[in-house]
Amino acid sequence: MDYDYILCFSSRIFNILYAAGLPVVRLNFFVTDEDVNHLLRLGFSRLRHRFPVTSFALEIAGKSEAELVDYLKEHYGDYFV
Repeated sequence: MDYDYILCFSSRIFNILYAAGLPVVRLNFFVTDEDVNHLLRLGFSRLRHRFPVTSFALEIAGKSEAELVDYLKEHYGDYFV
């Protein structure tokens, strides 16, 4: 699978991937303007694949970590690995 970066929301996972020399970017679980600016500096675009954060937050609310991983893989497989 080709990819430029791995996006993660967990410091623990970030540290593991970073130590392995993988191109990983750590973001806050609730993405901030600072996170967006960091992604823009890395060459990400604001215009593609955007969806309302409120609806996404409602979709994932209350899920355990395992449920969240399964849900993201199933519904957002193009965004997460």
